[in-house]
Amino acid sequence: MTNEASLHGIDSPKDIQYTLKDLSGNIFYAQTGSNDGFMVFDPISYKFTEKSAQLTSPYDFNRKGDYYYFGPMNYYERKGDLFYSLGKNGIVVSLDYITQLQEIFDVQLQETRILKNTDAEKIIQNSTSKSSVIPRAMTKKYINNYQYIRDAKHPTNYDGSCGFVGGTLLLNFWHNTIHNGLIRPEYLDANGDLNDTYHYSPATNLKDKLVEFNGGDTASWGLTVRDALIDYATYANTPATSAYYFGKIGLDNELNNNRPAIIFGALPNHPDSNLIYHAVTAYGTETDWWGGYYIVNYGWGAGSEEVSLGFGFVGSVTFFSLNPNHFISDFSISQSDYGFPQQYHFYPISKTVTKGALSFETNRLRTGFIENEYVVLSPRRANAGTAYLEYIFDNPVYKIEVDMALWSNDERYGYPNVAEARLEYKNLHGNDWHTKIDLLNEANLPTNREMPTTYTFEFPAGTRQFRFYSHFSYMALPTDRNKGRICIGNMVIYTEGNN
Repeated sequence: MTNEASLHGIDSPKDIQYTLKDLSGNIFYAQTGSNDGFMVFDPISYKFTEKSAQLTSPYDFNRKGDYYYFGPMNYYERKGDLFYSLGKNGIVVSLDYITQLQEIFDVQLQETRILKNTDAEKIIQNSTSKSSVIPRAMTKKYINNYQYIRDAKHPTNYDGSCGFVGGTLLLNFWHNTIHNGLIRPEYLDANGDLNDTYHYSPATNLKDKLVEFNGGDTASWGLTVRDALIDYATYANTPATSAYYFGKIGLDNELNNNRPAIIFGALPNHPDSNLIYHAVTAYGTETDWWGGYYIVNYGWGAGSEEVSLGFGFVGSVTFFSLNPNHFISDFSISQSDYGFPQQYHFYPISKTVTKGALSFETNRLRTGFIENEYVVLSPRRANAGTAYLEYIFDNPVYKIEVDMALWSNDERYGYPNVAEARLEYKNLHGNDWHTKIDLLNEANLPTNREMPTTYTFEFPAGTRQFRFYSHFSYMALPTDRNKGRICIGNMVIYTEGNN
Protein backbone atom coordinates (compact mmCIF):
# COMPACT_ATOMS: atom_id res chain seq x y z
CA MET A 1 0.00 0.00 0.00
CA THR A 2 1.15 3.54 -0.70
CA ASN A 3 0.66 6.77 1.20
CA GLU A 4 0.84 8.92 -1.94
CA ALA A 5 -2.79 8.76 -3.09
CA SER A 6 -4.61 12.08 -3.40
CA LEU A 7 -8.08 12.96 -2.23
CA HIS A 8 -9.02 14.31 -5.65
CA GLY A 9 -7.55 11.65 -7.92
CA ILE A 10 -6.10 8.14 -7.67
CA ASP A 11 -4.27 5.97 -10.14
CA SER A 12 -5.54 2.62 -8.93
CA PRO A 13 -7.50 1.10 -6.04
CA LYS A 14 -4.12 -0.30 -4.99
CA ASP A 15 -3.18 3.25 -4.06
CA ILE A 16 -5.87 3.33 -1.38
CA GLN A 17 -4.47 2.59 2.05
CA TYR A 18 -7.14 0.62 3.91
CA THR A 19 -10.29 -1.46 3.42
CA LEU A 20 -13.68 -1.37 5.12
CA LYS A 21 -16.61 -3.80 4.94
CA ASP A 22 -20.32 -4.08 5.60
CA LEU A 23 -22.63 -6.96 6.50
CA SER A 24 -23.54 -7.62 2.85
CA GLY A 25 -19.97 -8.46 1.85
CA ASN A 26 -19.19 -5.15 0.15
CA ILE A 27 -15.62 -3.89 0.37
CA PHE A 28 -14.72 -0.19 0.36
CA TYR A 29 -11.37 1.52 0.12
CA ALA A 30 -10.50 4.16 2.69
CA GLN A 31 -7.74 6.70 2.50
CA THR A 32 -6.51 8.78 5.39
CA GLY A 33 -3.32 10.54 6.29
CA SER A 34 -1.90 13.63 7.90
CA ASN A 35 -2.35 15.65 4.70
CA ASP A 36 -5.07 13.70 2.96
CA GLY A 37 -8.11 14.06 5.19
CA PHE A 38 -10.53 11.16 4.79
CA MET A 39 -12.31 9.53 1.86
CA VAL A 40 -14.12 6.32 0.99
CA PHE A 41 -14.15 4.82 -2.52
CA ASP A 42 -16.65 2.24 -3.81
CA PRO A 43 -14.89 -0.09 -6.31
CA ILE A 44 -18.23 -1.23 -7.74
CA SER A 45 -19.57 2.18 -8.75
CA TYR A 46 -16.04 3.65 -9.15
CA LYS A 47 -17.14 6.70 -7.18
CA PHE A 48 -16.25 8.21 -3.84
CA THR A 49 -19.08 7.89 -1.37
CA GLU A 50 -17.60 10.73 0.69
CA LYS A 51 -14.43 12.79 0.89
CA SER A 52 -13.02 15.68 2.84
CA ALA A 53 -9.63 17.33 2.98
CA GLN A 54 -10.33 18.45 6.56
CA LEU A 55 -12.10 15.51 8.20
CA THR A 56 -9.97 13.28 10.43
CA SER A 57 -10.58 9.57 9.90
CA PRO A 58 -13.07 8.17 12.40
CA TYR A 59 -11.18 4.85 12.17
CA ASP A 60 -7.91 4.28 13.97
CA PHE A 61 -6.05 2.34 11.30
CA ASN A 62 -2.91 2.30 13.44
CA ARG A 63 -4.41 -0.56 15.43
CA LYS A 64 -6.17 -3.72 14.32
CA GLY A 65 -9.92 -3.38 14.54
CA ASP A 66 -12.99 -5.02 13.04
CA TYR A 67 -14.11 -1.94 11.15
CA TYR A 68 -17.44 -1.53 9.34
CA TYR A 69 -18.84 1.13 7.04
CA PHE A 70 -22.53 1.71 6.32
CA GLY A 71 -22.30 4.84 4.19
CA PRO A 72 -21.48 8.47 4.98
CA MET A 73 -21.70 9.28 8.69
CA ASN A 74 -22.04 5.59 9.65
CA TYR A 75 -18.70 4.39 11.04
CA TYR A 76 -18.56 1.38 13.38
CA GLU A 77 -16.20 -1.03 15.10
CA ARG A 78 -17.57 -4.50 15.83
CA LYS A 79 -16.92 -6.40 19.05
CA GLY A 80 -18.93 -9.59 19.07
CA ASP A 81 -22.56 -8.76 18.40
CA LEU A 82 -22.16 -5.15 19.54
CA PHE A 83 -21.24 -2.29 17.23
CA TYR A 84 -19.53 0.82 18.62
CA SER A 85 -20.21 4.03 16.75
CA LEU A 86 -17.05 5.89 15.80
CA GLY A 87 -19.05 9.03 15.12
CA LYS A 88 -19.38 11.86 17.56
CA ASN A 89 -22.35 10.45 19.42
CA GLY A 90 -20.48 7.28 20.41
CA ILE A 91 -23.53 5.03 20.70
CA VAL A 92 -23.36 1.26 21.12
CA VAL A 93 -25.97 -0.74 19.18
CA SER A 94 -26.92 -4.37 18.65
CA LEU A 95 -26.56 -6.58 15.59
CA ASP A 96 -30.33 -6.21 15.01
CA TYR A 97 -29.96 -2.45 14.75
CA ILE A 98 -27.04 -2.79 12.34
CA THR A 99 -29.03 -5.27 10.24
CA GLN A 100 -31.71 -2.61 9.75
CA LEU A 101 -29.04 -0.05 8.96
CA GLN A 102 -27.55 -2.44 6.38
CA GLU A 103 -30.95 -2.70 4.66
CA ILE A 104 -30.95 1.08 4.26
CA PHE A 105 -27.36 1.05 3.04
CA ASP A 106 -28.14 -1.62 0.45
CA VAL A 107 -30.81 0.63 -1.06
CA GLN A 108 -28.44 3.60 -1.09
CA LEU A 109 -25.66 1.58 -2.71
CA GLN A 110 -28.04 0.29 -5.36
CA GLU A 111 -28.95 3.85 -6.30
CA THR A 112 -25.34 4.98 -6.55
CA ARG A 113 -24.34 1.92 -8.56
CA ILE A 114 -27.08 2.28 -11.17
CA LEU A 115 -25.02 5.02 -12.81
CA LYS A 116 -21.65 3.35 -12.67
CA ASN A 117 -18.61 5.45 -13.52
CA THR A 118 -17.55 3.25 -16.44
CA ASP A 119 -14.91 5.69 -17.67
CA ALA A 120 -13.14 5.58 -14.31
CA GLU A 121 -13.38 1.79 -14.28
CA LYS A 122 -11.71 1.48 -17.68
CA ILE A 123 -8.85 3.81 -16.82
CA ILE A 124 -8.19 2.18 -13.45
CA GLN A 125 -8.26 -1.36 -14.85
CA ASN A 126 -5.95 -0.38 -17.71
CA SER A 127 -3.60 1.55 -15.47
CA THR A 128 -0.17 -0.08 -15.26
CA SER A 129 1.93 2.70 -13.82
CA LYS A 130 1.80 5.94 -11.86
CA SER A 131 1.92 7.79 -15.20
CA SER A 132 -1.70 6.85 -15.94
CA VAL A 133 -3.30 9.67 -13.97
CA ILE A 134 -7.05 10.22 -13.90
CA PRO A 135 -8.11 13.83 -14.58
CA ARG A 136 -8.66 15.82 -11.41
CA ALA A 137 -10.81 18.74 -12.61
CA MET A 138 -13.18 19.76 -9.82
CA THR A 139 -15.88 22.39 -9.57
CA LYS A 140 -17.37 23.52 -6.29
CA LYS A 141 -20.48 25.69 -6.19
CA TYR A 142 -21.42 27.28 -2.88
CA ILE A 143 -24.62 29.11 -2.01
CA ASN A 144 -24.31 32.82 -1.34
CA ASN A 145 -23.02 33.53 2.18
CA TYR A 146 -22.29 29.85 2.74
CA GLN A 147 -19.79 30.80 5.45
CA TYR A 148 -22.70 31.26 7.87
CA ILE A 149 -23.16 27.48 7.58
CA ARG A 150 -19.57 26.31 7.22
CA ASP A 151 -17.88 28.59 9.73
CA ALA A 152 -20.66 29.10 12.27
CA LYS A 153 -20.07 28.43 15.93
CA HIS A 154 -23.00 26.24 16.92
CA PRO A 155 -24.30 24.13 19.80
CA THR A 156 -22.60 20.79 20.30
CA ASN A 157 -24.25 17.52 19.27
CA TYR A 158 -23.44 15.82 22.57
CA ASP A 159 -26.83 14.15 22.99
CA GLY A 160 -27.68 12.74 19.55
CA SER A 161 -29.66 15.83 18.54
CA CYS A 162 -27.93 16.28 15.17
CA GLY A 163 -31.07 17.26 13.26
CA PHE A 164 -31.64 20.13 15.66
CA VAL A 165 -27.98 21.17 15.40
CA GLY A 166 -28.68 21.45 11.68
CA GLY A 167 -31.74 23.51 12.53
CA THR A 168 -29.60 26.01 14.44
CA LEU A 169 -27.30 26.34 11.43
CA LEU A 170 -30.26 27.16 9.18
CA LEU A 171 -31.54 29.72 11.66
CA ASN A 172 -28.05 31.22 11.98
CA PHE A 173 -27.84 31.59 8.18
CA TRP A 174 -31.14 33.46 7.87
CA HIS A 175 -30.47 35.52 10.99
CA ASN A 176 -27.25 36.85 9.45
CA THR A 177 -28.48 37.33 5.90
CA ILE A 178 -32.14 38.40 5.99
CA HIS A 179 -33.45 39.14 9.48
CA ASN A 180 -31.15 39.66 12.44
CA GLY A 181 -34.08 39.44 14.82
CA LEU A 182 -34.72 35.78 13.99
CA ILE A 183 -32.47 34.43 16.76
CA ARG A 184 -33.49 35.86 20.09
CA PRO A 185 -30.67 37.52 22.11
CA GLU A 186 -30.75 34.94 24.91
CA TYR A 187 -29.32 32.38 22.45
CA LEU A 188 -26.37 34.55 21.39
CA ASP A 189 -23.12 35.46 23.10
CA ALA A 190 -21.50 38.91 23.18
CA ASN A 191 -19.99 38.31 19.71
CA GLY A 192 -23.29 37.38 18.14
CA ASP A 193 -22.40 33.67 17.96
CA LEU A 194 -24.70 30.89 19.13
CA ASN A 195 -24.36 29.88 22.77
CA ASP A 196 -23.28 26.34 23.58
CA THR A 197 -23.88 24.28 26.69
CA TYR A 198 -23.14 20.71 27.62
CA HIS A 199 -26.39 20.35 29.51
CA TYR A 200 -30.00 20.76 28.50
CA SER A 201 -30.77 24.49 28.58
CA PRO A 202 -33.63 25.61 26.32
CA ALA A 203 -33.49 29.05 27.93
CA THR A 204 -29.98 29.76 26.54
CA ASN A 205 -29.19 27.03 23.97
CA LEU A 206 -31.03 27.37 20.64
CA LYS A 207 -30.58 23.69 19.79
CA ASP A 208 -32.17 22.74 23.10
CA LYS A 209 -35.04 25.12 22.42
CA LEU A 210 -35.74 23.23 19.20
CA VAL A 211 -35.54 19.96 21.14
CA GLU A 212 -38.03 21.40 23.63
CA PHE A 213 -40.44 22.10 20.76
CA ASN A 214 -40.01 18.39 19.90
CA GLY A 215 -41.27 17.43 23.33
CA GLY A 216 -37.75 17.08 24.73
CA ASP A 217 -36.92 14.20 22.36
CA THR A 218 -33.48 14.59 20.75
CA ALA A 219 -34.15 11.98 18.03
CA SER A 220 -34.98 13.70 14.79
CA TRP A 221 -36.00 13.25 11.21
CA GLY A 222 -37.29 15.56 8.48
CA LEU A 223 -40.78 16.06 9.90
CA THR A 224 -39.83 16.68 13.53
CA VAL A 225 -37.13 19.20 12.60
CA ARG A 226 -39.51 20.98 10.23
CA ASP A 227 -42.14 21.29 12.94
CA ALA A 228 -39.61 22.51 15.51
CA LEU A 229 -38.31 25.18 13.12
CA ILE A 230 -41.83 26.45 12.42
CA ASP A 231 -42.62 26.46 16.13
CA TYR A 232 -39.48 28.47 16.79
CA ALA A 233 -40.27 30.97 14.02
CA THR A 234 -43.70 31.51 15.57
CA TYR A 235 -42.05 31.90 18.99
CA ALA A 236 -39.69 34.52 17.48
CA ASN A 237 -42.64 36.26 15.77
CA THR A 238 -41.03 35.75 12.36
CA PRO A 239 -42.94 34.60 9.25
CA ALA A 240 -41.16 31.62 7.70
CA THR A 241 -41.74 28.53 5.57
CA SER A 242 -40.43 25.03 6.13
CA ALA A 243 -40.93 21.63 4.47
CA TYR A 244 -39.59 18.09 4.49
CA TYR A 245 -39.44 15.40 1.81
CA PHE A 246 -38.29 11.81 1.48
CA GLY A 247 -35.27 11.36 -0.74
CA LYS A 248 -33.72 14.49 -2.18
CA ILE A 249 -36.86 16.05 -3.66
CA GLY A 250 -36.29 19.78 -4.06
CA LEU A 251 -32.76 19.70 -2.64
CA ASP A 252 -30.98 20.79 -5.82
CA ASN A 253 -33.52 23.57 -6.32
CA GLU A 254 -32.94 24.89 -2.80
CA LEU A 255 -29.19 25.02 -3.27
CA ASN A 256 -29.49 26.55 -6.73
CA ASN A 257 -31.59 29.30 -5.15
CA ASN A 258 -28.97 29.94 -2.46
CA ARG A 259 -30.86 28.32 0.38
CA PRO A 260 -29.18 25.79 2.70
CA ALA A 261 -30.91 22.54 3.67
CA ILE A 262 -30.67 19.72 6.19
CA ILE A 263 -29.87 16.25 4.80
CA PHE A 264 -30.67 13.11 6.80
CA GLY A 265 -28.16 10.43 5.86
CA ALA A 266 -30.11 7.34 6.87
CA LEU A 267 -33.86 6.77 7.13
CA PRO A 268 -35.86 4.11 8.93
CA ASN A 269 -38.24 1.83 7.07
CA HIS A 270 -41.10 3.48 8.96
CA PRO A 271 -41.36 7.18 9.89
CA ASP A 272 -42.19 6.40 13.52
CA SER A 273 -38.95 4.48 14.02
CA ASN A 274 -36.06 6.06 15.91
CA LEU A 275 -33.45 4.66 13.53
CA ILE A 276 -32.10 8.02 12.43
CA TYR A 277 -28.35 8.12 12.61
CA HIS A 278 -27.25 11.57 11.55
CA ALA A 279 -28.16 14.84 9.87
CA VAL A 280 -25.89 17.27 8.08
CA THR A 281 -26.40 20.76 6.66
CA ALA A 282 -25.86 21.24 2.92
CA TYR A 283 -24.56 24.50 1.49
CA GLY A 284 -23.18 23.61 -1.95
CA THR A 285 -22.36 21.02 -4.57
CA GLU A 286 -19.16 19.55 -5.95
CA THR A 287 -18.65 17.88 -9.31
CA ASP A 288 -15.48 16.27 -10.56
CA TRP A 289 -14.39 13.46 -12.80
CA TRP A 290 -15.49 10.95 -10.19
CA GLY A 291 -19.08 12.12 -9.75
CA GLY A 292 -21.31 14.56 -7.92
CA TYR A 293 -21.51 15.45 -4.24
CA TYR A 294 -23.30 17.65 -1.74
CA ILE A 295 -21.03 19.88 0.32
CA VAL A 296 -22.13 19.71 3.96
CA ASN A 297 -21.26 20.66 7.51
CA TYR A 298 -21.32 17.48 9.60
CA GLY A 299 -22.03 19.47 12.74
CA TRP A 300 -19.22 17.71 14.58
CA GLY A 301 -16.93 20.69 15.02
CA ALA A 302 -13.31 21.10 13.92
CA GLY A 303 -12.45 19.26 10.70
CA SER A 304 -16.01 18.35 9.73
CA GLU A 305 -17.25 21.70 8.44
CA GLU A 306 -16.73 20.89 4.75
CA VAL A 307 -17.39 17.31 3.67
CA SER A 308 -18.56 16.13 0.25
CA LEU A 309 -21.21 13.37 0.29
CA GLY A 310 -22.18 11.30 -2.75
CA PHE A 311 -25.57 12.18 -4.27
CA GLY A 312 -26.98 8.71 -3.54
CA PHE A 313 -26.80 9.02 0.23
CA VAL A 314 -29.74 11.32 0.94
CA GLY A 315 -32.58 9.80 2.94
CA SER A 316 -34.72 12.86 3.53
CA VAL A 317 -34.39 16.64 3.53
CA THR A 318 -35.72 19.57 5.54
CA PHE A 319 -35.96 23.11 4.18
CA PHE A 320 -36.45 26.41 5.98
CA SER A 321 -36.43 29.95 4.61
CA LEU A 322 -37.51 33.52 5.15
CA ASN A 323 -39.14 35.66 2.50
CA PRO A 324 -37.00 38.80 2.10
CA ASN A 325 -40.05 40.84 1.08
CA HIS A 326 -41.33 40.58 4.66
CA PHE A 327 -38.23 42.30 6.06
CA ILE A 328 -36.77 44.69 3.48
CA SER A 329 -37.80 48.35 3.66
CA ASP A 330 -36.70 51.32 1.59
CA PHE A 331 -35.17 54.42 3.15
CA SER A 332 -34.63 57.71 1.31
CA ILE A 333 -31.48 59.73 2.01
CA SER A 334 -31.02 63.24 0.64
CA GLN A 335 -27.75 65.13 0.33
CA SER A 336 -28.37 67.25 3.42
CA ASP A 337 -29.17 64.21 5.62
CA TYR A 338 -25.48 63.32 5.94
CA GLY A 339 -24.64 66.49 7.86
CA PHE A 340 -21.29 66.80 6.06
CA PRO A 341 -19.59 70.25 6.06
CA GLN A 342 -18.90 72.18 2.86
CA GLN A 343 -15.29 71.07 2.81
CA TYR A 344 -12.92 68.49 1.25
CA HIS A 345 -10.79 67.13 4.08
CA PHE A 346 -7.29 65.77 3.43
CA TYR A 347 -7.66 63.14 6.18
CA PRO A 348 -10.23 60.37 6.82
CA ILE A 349 -13.33 61.24 8.86
CA SER A 350 -16.01 58.97 10.33
CA LYS A 351 -19.57 59.99 11.07
CA THR A 352 -22.83 58.28 12.06
CA VAL A 353 -25.79 59.22 9.89
CA THR A 354 -29.34 58.75 11.18
CA LYS A 355 -32.50 59.26 9.15
CA GLY A 356 -35.63 58.11 10.93
CA ALA A 357 -35.30 54.39 11.74
CA LEU A 358 -32.19 54.04 9.56
CA SER A 359 -28.72 54.53 11.00
CA PHE A 360 -25.38 53.78 9.39
CA GLU A 361 -21.72 54.65 9.70
CA THR A 362 -19.73 56.57 7.09
CA ASN A 363 -16.02 56.88 6.44
CA ARG A 364 -14.95 59.57 3.99
CA LEU A 365 -11.90 61.21 2.49
CA ARG A 366 -11.95 64.31 0.28
CA THR A 367 -15.75 64.24 0.43
CA GLY A 368 -18.06 67.08 1.49
CA PHE A 369 -21.50 68.65 0.99
CA ILE A 370 -20.51 71.22 -1.62
CA GLU A 371 -22.46 74.45 -2.22
CA ASN A 372 -25.50 72.86 -0.57
CA GLU A 373 -26.05 70.92 -3.81
CA TYR A 374 -24.40 67.51 -3.63
CA VAL A 375 -22.25 65.23 -1.55
CA VAL A 376 -19.12 65.35 -3.72
CA LEU A 377 -15.92 63.31 -3.99
CA SER A 378 -12.87 65.27 -5.22
CA PRO A 379 -9.66 63.23 -5.52
CA ARG A 380 -7.72 65.35 -8.02
CA ARG A 381 -5.77 67.97 -6.16
CA ALA A 382 -2.15 68.52 -5.15
CA ASN A 383 -1.25 66.53 -2.02
CA ALA A 384 -4.35 64.38 -2.48
CA GLY A 385 -5.22 61.85 -5.21
CA THR A 386 -7.84 59.66 -3.50
CA ALA A 387 -11.43 60.25 -2.43
CA TYR A 388 -14.07 57.89 -1.11
CA LEU A 389 -17.38 57.69 0.73
CA GLU A 390 -17.95 54.42 2.57
CA TYR A 391 -21.25 53.19 4.06
CA ILE A 392 -21.40 50.61 6.87
CA PHE A 393 -24.71 49.00 7.96
CA ASP A 394 -25.72 46.64 10.74
CA ASN A 395 -28.24 44.87 8.50
CA PRO A 396 -27.69 43.63 4.94
CA VAL A 397 -28.40 46.03 2.08
CA TYR A 398 -29.88 44.44 -1.05
CA LYS A 399 -30.30 47.38 -3.42
CA ILE A 400 -29.62 51.08 -3.78
CA GLU A 401 -31.01 53.67 -6.18
CA VAL A 402 -28.77 56.72 -6.42
CA ASP A 403 -28.57 59.93 -8.48
CA MET A 404 -25.07 60.58 -9.81
CA ALA A 405 -23.27 62.96 -12.13
CA LEU A 406 -19.92 64.61 -12.66
CA TRP A 407 -19.72 68.12 -11.26
CA SER A 408 -18.80 69.54 -14.69
CA ASN A 409 -17.52 68.59 -18.11
CA ASP A 410 -13.95 69.40 -17.03
CA GLU A 411 -13.04 66.93 -14.27
CA ARG A 412 -9.70 65.86 -15.82
CA TYR A 413 -10.41 62.13 -16.01
CA GLY A 414 -9.02 61.95 -19.54
CA TYR A 415 -5.48 61.57 -20.87
CA PRO A 416 -2.78 62.30 -19.76
CA ASN A 417 -4.27 61.84 -16.29
CA VAL A 418 -4.52 58.22 -15.10
CA ALA A 419 -7.56 57.70 -12.89
CA GLU A 420 -10.18 55.22 -11.73
CA ALA A 421 -13.59 55.47 -10.10
CA ARG A 422 -15.77 52.62 -8.90
CA LEU A 423 -18.71 51.56 -6.77
CA GLU A 424 -17.36 48.77 -4.57
CA TYR A 425 -18.87 46.44 -1.97
CA LYS A 426 -17.93 43.67 0.46
CA ASN A 427 -19.60 40.29 0.74
CA LEU A 428 -21.51 39.71 3.97
CA HIS A 429 -18.83 37.35 5.21
CA GLY A 430 -15.83 38.90 3.46
CA ASN A 431 -13.20 41.58 3.97
CA ASP A 432 -12.21 42.30 0.36
CA TRP A 433 -13.65 45.03 -1.83
CA HIS A 434 -15.34 43.90 -5.05
CA THR A 435 -16.16 46.16 -8.00
CA LYS A 436 -19.87 46.59 -8.67
CA ILE A 437 -19.41 49.02 -11.54
CA ASP A 438 -16.61 51.00 -13.17
CA LEU A 439 -17.99 54.53 -12.97
CA LEU A 440 -15.69 55.89 -15.66
CA ASN A 441 -16.02 53.20 -18.33
CA GLU A 442 -19.44 51.67 -17.67
CA ALA A 443 -21.70 54.20 -15.96
CA ASN A 444 -21.58 57.00 -18.56
CA LEU A 445 -21.93 59.64 -15.85
CA PRO A 446 -23.62 62.82 -17.10
CA THR A 447 -21.58 66.03 -17.02
CA ASN A 448 -24.56 68.29 -16.23
CA ARG A 449 -25.08 67.97 -12.50
CA GLU A 450 -28.50 69.59 -12.80
CA MET A 451 -29.63 66.53 -14.73
CA PRO A 452 -28.20 63.51 -12.88
CA THR A 453 -28.85 59.90 -13.87
CA THR A 454 -30.58 57.56 -11.42
CA TYR A 455 -28.69 54.28 -11.19
CA THR A 456 -29.96 51.05 -9.61
CA PHE A 457 -27.46 48.62 -8.13
CA GLU A 458 -28.53 45.31 -6.62
CA PHE A 459 -26.68 43.13 -4.13
CA PRO A 460 -28.63 39.84 -4.28
CA ALA A 461 -26.51 38.17 -1.60
CA GLY A 462 -26.60 41.29 0.59
CA THR A 463 -23.81 43.60 1.70
CA ARG A 464 -23.11 45.54 4.86
CA GLN A 465 -20.45 47.76 3.31
CA PHE A 466 -20.24 49.62 0.02
CA ARG A 467 -18.35 52.70 -1.11
CA PHE A 468 -17.86 55.19 -3.90
CA TYR A 469 -14.13 55.31 -4.58
CA SER A 470 -11.93 57.39 -6.89
CA HIS A 471 -8.17 57.55 -7.28
CA PHE A 472 -5.65 59.30 -9.53
CA SER A 473 -2.44 57.33 -9.92
CA TYR A 474 -1.10 60.12 -12.12
CA MET A 475 -2.21 63.75 -12.22
CA ALA A 476 -0.90 65.97 -15.00
CA LEU A 477 0.10 69.36 -13.60
CA PRO A 478 -1.65 69.00 -10.22
CA THR A 479 -2.92 72.30 -8.81
CA ASP A 480 -4.83 73.59 -5.82
CA ARG A 481 -8.07 73.36 -7.79
CA ASN A 482 -10.55 70.62 -6.84
CA LYS A 483 -11.20 68.27 -9.76
CA GLY A 484 -12.29 64.68 -10.42
CA ARG A 485 -15.53 65.62 -8.71
CA ILE A 486 -18.27 62.98 -8.59
CA CYS A 487 -21.68 64.02 -7.25
CA ILE A 488 -23.68 61.65 -5.03
CA GLY A 489 -27.32 62.74 -4.96
CA ASN A 490 -30.53 61.39 -3.50
CA MET A 491 -30.35 57.72 -2.58
CA VAL A 492 -32.90 55.03 -1.73
CA ILE A 493 -31.46 52.21 0.38
CA TYR A 494 -33.22 48.84 0.59
CA THR A 495 -32.39 47.10 3.83
CA GLU A 496 -34.01 45.39 6.80
CA GLY A 497 -35.99 47.60 9.14
CA ASN A 498 -39.08 49.75 9.52
CA ASN A 499 -39.19 53.16 7.91
